[in-house]
Amino acid sequence: MTTDANNFNTLQLLDSEDIPIPAHDLGFPTGLTWLDIDRSAHIRIKAYYDDHTASNVKAHLDAWGDTTPYSAGSTWLDLKELGIDKNHNRRVKTYASNITKTGFTLHIDTGGDTTLYTGTATWLARPANRTNIASVTYNMTDVRAWDAPQVTNAGNPAFGKTFQKTPLVLTAFNWLDIDNNANLRIRALKSDITTSGFTWNLDSWGDTTLYSAGASYLAVQDY
Repeated sequence: MTTDANNFNTLQLLDSEDIPIPAHDLGFPTGLTWLDIDRSAHIRIKAYYDDHTASNVKAHLDAWGDTTPYSAGSTWLDLKELGIDKNHNRRVKTYASNITKTGFTLHIDTGGDTTLYTGTATWLARPANRTNIASVTYNMTDVRAWDAPQVTNAGNPAFGKTFQKTPLVLTAFNWLDIDNNANLRIRALKSDITTSGFTWNLDSWGDTTLYSAGASYLAVQDY
């Protein structure tokens, strides 16, 4: 387990773990960062938090029905619940539009013949002039074509500003396009974090065919 994500390697249908509260003031928006789910049933996974104390929260990663989850992970933002039919490719994306000072339009969309039974996303609104926060989205189509699937995909986005010290970086899925011919396996990782940027990975493994995936990141420097 890392400081910002839970990776339950022997996941059951209902699973939870106590984790320390991170040192930022962002509350508890939660999102998925790691999925390894059997293809034989519909994709059903949900991340959420409860039982808050002064120093810990209980993080849940739950499946339901006949879904077989092998492992999963979560962090503090973006897509947090998915219910996708097993008979077609898994395609889903979430994004915001029509953003104003008072609200926005939240989208959870599919493509092609994907059947999405349920989808939930978390969001975090921040003033644009906060100097200790940077956020943007990234996608593996930034570095390769969607129809040239490969297991390892990496990029090096810049924050658009230089922090005074190395920030905490949170990242979670906002886009998935994965073939249904094998188990759903994908993870979002980050490394080489500096004051000006970091390295992301959106990787699969085994016989999973990963056409494309994307994520959002939030970089937060403590004052």
